[in-house]
Amino acid sequence: MGASEPPPDPQREPPRREREVVRERSRLGPLVVEDFKSLRRWLALLGALAVLATAVAIYALLQNEDSADKGRVNQLERRLDEAQQRLQRTGEESDVNKLEESTAGKAEESDLRRVGTQLSRLDKRLRRVERDVVDAIDTAAGTGRAVERVGDRADGRVTELSKRLDAVEDRQPGGN
Repeated sequence: MGASEPPPDPQREPPRREREVVRERSRLGPLVVEDFKSLRRWLALLGALAVLATAVAIYALLQNEDSADKGRVNQLERRLDEAQQRLQRTGEESDVNKLEESTAGKAEESDLRRVGTQLSRLDKRLRRVERDVVDAIDTAAGTGRAVERVGDRADGRVTELSKRLDAVEDRQPGGN
């Protein structure tokens, strides 16, 4: 404040806190803090109602599925009972059993033959794999021995060369 300005009149200027509130309201536009609190309450209420509605919908869905399953089971039981009664009335049950017994024996014999041939094939393949594994192990062992021999020879050669190098260095004038 300069010397030419009169001192502020305390009655004319609003208190500092009120000025800040007025500035905040002008920045926020028509919405004020109270409006935000009210909006937050409504959103919380709507969220709770949504959760409740979801729970009711799930319960109704589960009840509907249970009753539908019971209806299907009852329908299938009735159809099974009807089919059994028809079989008993016509006397086809004994014929069906005879037919099943005659075909079952034939099917089992052919199945057993087929399984037997497959087992013999698998047994032959397994023996070949075993021979191949043994051959591979023998080859690996032979290779290991050969590598060991080469290493021994290389060690011998290195030792021999080292001795020769030492002898040559000793012969040189000013050598160690």
